[in-house]
Amino acid sequence: MPQPFPEYTAEFSMVAKYQAPSCPWFDQVEDPCRYWLVNGEPFPQAATYVIRKGGAPQRAPFAISADGRAVVCLDRRTRRMTYQDAKGIRHLTGRMPDTQVVPTPTFAGQSRYVALTEDGTQITDTKTWTTVSVPGARRVHVLSASGSVVTTASQVLVLDSRGKTQMRLSSTKVRDDAPDDTYNLRPDGRRFVVIRGDDGRVETFDPRTGERVSRVTPRFPGDDFIDVGLGWSKQGIFQVRGYRSSRVYYLDLETGKFWRREK
Repeated sequence: MPQPFPEYTAEFSMVAKYQAPSCPWFDQVEDPCRYWLVNGEPFPQAATYVIRKGGAPQRAPFAISADGRAVVCLDRRTRRMTYQDAKGIRHLTGRMPDTQVVPTPTFAGQSRYVALTEDGTQITDTKTWTTVSVPGARRVHVLSASGSVVTTASQVLVLDSRGKTQMRLSSTKVRDDAPDDTYNLRPDGRRFVVIRGDDGRVETFDPRTGERVSRVTPRFPGDDFIDVGLGWSKQGIFQVRGYRSSRVYYLDLETGKFWRREK
């Protein structure tokens, strides 16, 4: 018979490594396969699999912050999404019924923010523990103190820090194999940059008015082309990375002029 499932609550200060459970059924004999392992030790408070009526077991959500100091998971006993760090555990949701789809957690903004996404998104600031709900949001692209960028089934939304919609754009991703557009929001929230995945066009908007203030298509040397935006430098210059070369460039958003960034 399998060993009893651990009932204690595991603690940690930093997650150096973690391992997902490998067997979905609690009656399997191999004990370590039945729970998450954090730093080589059982983490029994985290649910391992979600088993919904009529479907195969699916691994329960488990997300770790970039610095390894926090974890978001589905609590096995209470079926709440929880946030845990060295200071303790906080509940991010109420108890979810077995029929409810469990949201996907994502850390963002230097791990200050936690987004729970399902049919809609809940954004929690882990410094103030305030929560903003964005109905219909399916994916979170940017999270910062000044605002966020999310996509719904048909639109891109730029929200302020309170979750109020500032501007909307129609989504250009109409095929599953189409390149993704990428998004950058300036730290002060006054500029929103969209890099179009199909042709590398860079469009800049003023979120306060929704007005497009510039549109450029930078031409890289040789067969290189734009990969992704890297945000603004300390000097306030927008930075992009080349796809083939992985080189970082400064880009003037108004003229399209770009130059190599010195190391």
